[in-house]
Amino acid sequence: MENGKKNNNNEKESAETDVITNEPSNSLFTKEGIRDTVRSFVLAWIKGDVVIDFPSVQEIVERASVTKTKVDFNTAREQEIATKRTFVELVSIICRQKPATAQQKEKAISDMFIVLIKSRCGERIKGTFGKQDDHEARLDRLEEEIVAMNATIEELIIAVRSLQNARRMP
Repeated sequence: MENGKKNNNNEKESAETDVITNEPSNSLFTKEGIRDTVRSFVLAWIKGDVVIDFPSVQEIVERASVTKTKVDFNTAREQEIATKRTFVELVSIICRQKPATAQQKEKAISDMFIVLIKSRCGERIKGTFGKQDDHEARLDRLEEEIVAMNATIEELIIAVRSLQNARRMP
């Protein structure tokens, strides 16, 4: 009976938990999967492989008019700047350029993942990230393997030639 209780406790401890609520999570993505996706995205953005099309002042004003909300140019400009500032702040925390607690870092990663989802939905991300990093790593490994195979083939050729030369000598 006690063994059953211990196993249940261990299962509860090892289960994924929500970053913010600390409750068990049934998320499709693991915490590490989200972290890897965000890491890949931020790296691609820094390298210039990904471009984000942030809402412009004009888009903000137009969206407000559709919802029958009045937004003047200055307010729209402040919203545009605030959106970009928030994004850069998240990147700064994720890249450890801005001091933050462990909880703030986890929240920044979670918030950036939400930004990615929203940006993809709005077709605001241009470029790719993620899987291509795996392809580059695979190519690097293949190149290393090819170099190793070439070295082995050269050794075999030398060995075969030396055997042929040894047979020719009387």
